[in-house]
Amino acid sequence: MSVPKVSVLMGVQNLEKYISQSIESVLTQTFTDFEFIILDDGSTDRTLEIIKEYAAKDDRIRYFSFPQKMGIAYGCNFTVEKSVGKYLARMDGDDLWEPEKLMLQVEYLDSHPECGVCFTQAKIIDETGKELSSKEANDMNVLFSQTNKTQAQWLHHLFTHGNCLCHPTSVIRKEVFDHINGYHNAFRQLPDFDMWMQLIQFVEFHIIEKPLFLYRWFENNTSKPNPIGISRTYQEYFQLYLHLFDHIPDDLFIESFSDLFICKDSQTEQELACEKAFLLYHHSAGLLPEAGRLAGLTLLTQLLNQDDTRSLLQTKYHFDTFDYVDFESKPIFYSSSYYDIPKGLTKDIVFSTATLFYSTGDSIDGTEFLTTQYQADTGLQQLEFQLPEGTTILRLDPLENHPCVVWYLAAEINGIPLRADPFNAQQEGIWYFDNDPQIGFTLEQPIGGTLKIVLGVMPLHQTITSNIKNQLSQVSVSKLYLSKFESNYQQQIGKLNEEKEQQQAVIDNLKEQLYAMTVDRDFNKQQLEAIRNTKAYRVYKKIRGIKK
Repeated sequence: MSVPKVSVLMGVQNLEKYISQSIESVLTQTFTDFEFIILDDGSTDRTLEIIKEYAAKDDRIRYFSFPQKMGIAYGCNFTVEKSVGKYLARMDGDDLWEPEKLMLQVEYLDSHPECGVCFTQAKIIDETGKELSSKEANDMNVLFSQTNKTQAQWLHHLFTHGNCLCHPTSVIRKEVFDHINGYHNAFRQLPDFDMWMQLIQFVEFHIIEKPLFLYRWFENNTSKPNPIGISRTYQEYFQLYLHLFDHIPDDLFIESFSDLFICKDSQTEQELACEKAFLLYHHSAGLLPEAGRLAGLTLLTQLLNQDDTRSLLQTKYHFDTFDYVDFESKPIFYSSSYYDIPKGLTKDIVFSTATLFYSTGDSIDGTEFLTTQYQADTGLQQLEFQLPEGTTILRLDPLENHPCVVWYLAAEINGIPLRADPFNAQQEGIWYFDNDPQIGFTLEQPIGGTLKIVLGVMPLHQTITSNIKNQLSQVSVSKLYLSKFESNYQQQIGKLNEEKEQQQAVIDNLKEQLYAMTVDRDFNKQQLEAIRNTKAYRVYKKIRGIKK
């Protein structure tokens, strides 16, 4: 029996409702030279029974089962160990392949030996198989519709934007996979992203720019955001970032990230080590960039404790221990107690797409825009956009057609702070939008470059929206009464001032009269003294017997 060219690898647990459709979509591929390895990871429903039924009908299927759940990464590594094909094709037990998917990917890999991994674009479907719109799928269909890039561009994009490659669309060369350490067994959220960041450092990626994969999006799958998953993702991002650049070739690192270097002429091993630390601190993105900042601080700690790199940081980068302390003093995890979150806001985790509309003319027509994904919850989020030169108008839509509260916003372009003004928002210390939030930015002159926005935004449930409207209404009424009180108070102050002026006028008049009386008294004294000095007065005194 000949060795199959492709090993299709599927891990599954408790998916009896979908497993048949997924298996059928693999078995009906137009490319047929494959083995199909299915691992049941401790299912407690009929999943394993269904797998056995298919294996009995198609000898391309080899199945394995664990008596208890071992986890995604462990299961992926297990199926790779059992595989014999030249190419490894990932598949999940609730998703679907279009019939020509495998054929197109194998043809590309056969004709492009420099390519190590081949992906496809994806559609997003619900439990019933209905295709979801961008709004219904939180823009996952946009995320998984990437176009092709060079190796350096992919590395730059994945680092600054996070994972945008759909794992079960991938077909990987087995020899390429063997070059790395496989899937990280301790990772639950990022085993695929960890692998992409390793592979892109020594092979090229390619995307078949057709939606040949149907990605099922439902309430309980691993990929759907939830608070516990977010907590795990923080930890895994940090572990990934700590060793991300340990083995990257210098020329690839420079080609990928020189536009973000602190010192554009960095070339030596020590200089690149400094750039890697600053790159992690300032530019690591994805949905949780704080983990990259913490990793950057960790690397800076190591560099400051080595004589050669400490001296280099001081002389070339003008960065010393006091600057480090300043970095360290800033809050890393914005969900901490550094920030007070407004009461009454929903605690649901919402992954949204922020849309930045811009124009180089006189008005925004909606055709020029940039997007980025972020986590709309109780923490501050850092958004970053690259604006073309000559941009004259900016408008940010943080949560399209969704009531929300924007409780914090700061923006700068090329380090220059920007003024932000909300459209159609009630402003009572925070900006409350009852629908379609929009925020404009004031540009003094046409400009281009890096726009950075720190955003605190919370989506609102309908009941909370109603409560906030009522509260804002009460606040407005209170402000009206306060305004009336202030008006009356000012009137009373005015009257008191008038009375004070009148009293001052009386006092001034009395002073003038007193002065006049004093002048008259002095004049009378002079007249009396003159009379006393006359001869007649002396005679008068003798006659009257007046003694002096």
